[in-house]
Amino acid sequence: MQKKETKKDALINLTLLFFMKNNTKDEKLIDLAAHLIGEIIADHKLSDNDILKVYRKLNQFIKSFDDE
Repeated sequence: MQKKETKKDALINLTLLFFMKNNTKDEKLIDLAAHLIGEIIADHKLSDNDILKVYRKLNQFIKSFDDE
């Protein structure tokens, strides 16, 4: 039995999908990521603020590697 995805899980998955979508040139992966992003947003009724938070955290995460 699979556990239900929490909002936190959804936001983490959304972050990874945004990263994948923005960092590939493969059209099939871009389309897949866009489709899954739409499903996650709809399934969890995520707000614009949730999505902005994901982008901010993604940028912080990426910048954290620049400091190494």
